[in-house]
Amino acid sequence: MQAKSTAPNFLVILTDDQSWVGTSTLMDPSNSDSKSDYYQTPHMDRLLNNGMRFSRGYTSTYCVPSRRALQSGQTSARHWYNNAPQKKWTVDYLKQMSIPKLLKSIDPNYKTAHLGKWHLHADKPEPELMGYDLSDGYTTNDEGHAPSTLKTPIGIPGIVDDPKMIFDLSRRGCKFMQQQVAEGNPFYLQISEYAVHLKIEYRQSVNDAIKNSKLGAKHTIPEFRSMIEDMDRGIGIVLDEIERLGIEDNTYIIFLSDNGGRKSIPINGQNALFSPAGLSRNAPLAQAKHEVYEGGIRVPFCITGPGIEAGAVSNVPVSIVDILPTIADLAGFQGDLGPNIDGGSFAPLAKQMSERVDRPNPFIVVHAKRGTPRNTTVKNSKRYVMQSCLIQGDDKLIKFWDKNGTEDIIELYDLSTDIGEEQNLAVAHPEKAAQLEQLLDNYLTQADAKTRSM
Repeated sequence: MQAKSTAPNFLVILTDDQSWVGTSTLMDPSNSDSKSDYYQTPHMDRLLNNGMRFSRGYTSTYCVPSRRALQSGQTSARHWYNNAPQKKWTVDYLKQMSIPKLLKSIDPNYKTAHLGKWHLHADKPEPELMGYDLSDGYTTNDEGHAPSTLKTPIGIPGIVDDPKMIFDLSRRGCKFMQQQVAEGNPFYLQISEYAVHLKIEYRQSVNDAIKNSKLGAKHTIPEFRSMIEDMDRGIGIVLDEIERLGIEDNTYIIFLSDNGGRKSIPINGQNALFSPAGLSRNAPLAQAKHEVYEGGIRVPFCITGPGIEAGAVSNVPVSIVDILPTIADLAGFQGDLGPNIDGGSFAPLAKQMSERVDRPNPFIVVHAKRGTPRNTTVKNSKRYVMQSCLIQGDDKLIKFWDKNGTEDIIELYDLSTDIGEEQNLAVAHPEKAAQLEQLLDNYLTQADAKTRSM
């Protein structure tokens, strides 16, 4: 066995479509509604409580731009979601710094692996092109389904032995860590879960065990609970292996979802937007996946590891684009991350050495394709081909881009008092709205982002 490496290890666990209120831990201890009222997730709770959890952790509105942002440290404005081939985008993207390239430039002994859902679209760049030593190749949602459920209708749940490959991913993640520890290599491992994406898969034994549990007011579907709790068990297997290997004191773990939870969960012919009690499934947040409202982009988000105090909570906004700069900081990178990096390191924040995240711009931007304005009487919402938001402190500006450039919609919210984005302050505070809109417009111009066409 080689000598034990002193370089830190990194594990990123990325779940899929998991709501901010998709665990049994309060994401905001001051808000009693900021957890599930039905799911039980003891292993995710371990993560959320063993380090610093961020009550305001942000991603993008869809799978693809979030996954690109994680690898590149760039916002979705620079590589927006689109199913069409974008060969120039891939060429440019491969020139950017990536997490494997970064770590190998520090120490060539770093071994890197990506297991699970990759899903970057364009002309399908595989993980190895970004520097990964091991991966499952170019994977989408389909690879996560059991063969028996792959072609069944979305709303028909499937009873399988390994829902969404949860336990397979955990087993192979453990094997990768075992090998690197045995060989004395520092590692980066990303486990990108296929759960809890749209189609429900679950184990009958788990569903039977919870059949007498009281339903929540906003979370009510036993089959979905079974799937999320199996994902929790799979995460627990990986956490237990880190402890068994004795590397917990030298391993940073970052846990988050790729976007907010879905507005509705189709099952057995029903596709309700709200629970039987009339609550949004992402309450107290507004809206859901696909939207730049909080329900679409605020997710469970935390970091654990050496020097990070257990039980710490931060209300400072952090973003998925901050992950690459944070890993660079924690690994001791001294070089240049390259052009167009939008994120900053949240390591000083996590270690309570700072009360902010220093980024090239003092705000977070999310930019995505078509959205639906929430507080408008406009009937033809399809005219709004792009949607954006800018978050700076407690202020949040939302802009819906009219393809004709004549009827943009501007919304302004104070998230410190209005987490549900109920009160649009744009009319009451036109100067602040105009100031933030100008910051947003300037950034999107600099990023060469599409705004009035897709």
